[in-house]
Amino acid sequence: MEAKELGSLIAYERKKKGISVQQLSAGICSISALKRLCAGERGVDFFVLQRIISRLGISENKFNILYDQPSLQLVLLRDRIEVCLDQRDESCVRTYLQSYKNQSEAGLPLHRQYILMIEAMLLAETEQHGLAMEKLENALETTVPGFVFERLDCFVLGEEELLLVIALLRERIRHHSAQASTAYEQVKHYIDHHFEDDEVLLCLRSKLQWVWIDELMRKRDYQQAFQTAVRMLEQLGENGSLLHITHYLDRVITICRLDGRAELEEYRRMRDALARLYSEYDRVWESGELRLWKRTRVNGVEGIANMLRCEREAAGLTQEQLAELLELDTKTVSRIECGRSQPKAGTLQRILEQFRYGSTACYTKLVVGSFAMLDQETYFEGEDTLVTKELEALKTVKYGEEFSVYAKNQVDDSPFAAIYKFIIADKSKIREQKVQRFCTECG
Repeated sequence: MEAKELGSLIAYERKKKGISVQQLSAGICSISALKRLCAGERGVDFFVLQRIISRLGISENKFNILYDQPSLQLVLLRDRIEVCLDQRDESCVRTYLQSYKNQSEAGLPLHRQYILMIEAMLLAETEQHGLAMEKLENALETTVPGFVFERLDCFVLGEEELLLVIALLRERIRHHSAQASTAYEQVKHYIDHHFEDDEVLLCLRSKLQWVWIDELMRKRDYQQAFQTAVRMLEQLGENGSLLHITHYLDRVITICRLDGRAELEEYRRMRDALARLYSEYDRVWESGELRLWKRTRVNGVEGIANMLRCEREAAGLTQEQLAELLELDTKTVSRIECGRSQPKAGTLQRILEQFRYGSTACYTKLVVGSFAMLDQETYFEGEDTLVTKELEALKTVKYGEEFSVYAKNQVDDSPFAAIYKFIIADKSKIREQKVQRFCTECG
């Protein structure tokens, strides 16, 4: 996806949601930089683009944004920091966090915010809640100057900023703030009305409810805690997502045990059945506290690896043949595809040129080629059939067949016209990976 098209998509979504350029750029880039991005005149770095997409209320997992080299180093450091946080290895976190601070870009707003957030999480782990609350307030102030819960609806926040808000709410609750209940309702309202993407909604809702259930349990209001936890568990199940479902199932069981509820055995049987499935499919059963700092982004640094593998397979090339075309060693191609190695700048450029990506390449793993496509009726029917709305008519396609959608006829006030071409290429992939590539022809 070239810079001009990406800019058109961002401008379209911004106007559709009634967000001003001042609101969208606040705290993360200049207004002129955002206008140049929307005009396709100039790109922005990975982290700024990621936050812009997030502030538009769309899951970052709709896109794999290829990293430039400086951003890649910071992404790798974030991955290491977060693994250490998961393992509760404070010394390891601090070592990698210091390396992060030493990077030349660390003084920029989004990186200052990340550093403050990690420092706040470390303080919260050691129950220094007053200091943690102060760090979280400073982190929010970095990109959301003047933030207060009472004016929450006046701000445009992305997922990471909402997670900071939820973490701050948790610390205020722990300080027995009299306004905690009001703040909880304000955050809940904001999440429900700003975010449309199911993936982001589930992540934010489940983390907000987790914090609120903590408060209900502290007050020994087990009836309300049970009802809230069960409702969230049902939402997770109805969506077909495994996100946080193990945490909530364990929490419902804990509440049942504390309250002496008759439903205890029913939920234990449910947990045991799900645990057997997890074991059968080698999935890790996650339990304990939800990690509030974790976003829904799952692409991680494997974006380039997935892109290379998918494009090579779609082109019918072996690793040996691709290596010859790129003038690389076959082992290098293999390491990049497996995510064990990141390509150098020159190598990445040759990969992008080979598969006709622009220098600001951006592509999607889902059945959408643009933000505008999210408004259309496209869904999977059965194991190998996709139904899509093409020029007001439903069209069914099978694996290996090419199909296209003309976006302008489907989306009111779209500032661009494009034909999006798709091929359902690999039957073995999970649903979200079936559509592996797309190209556009601007009309």
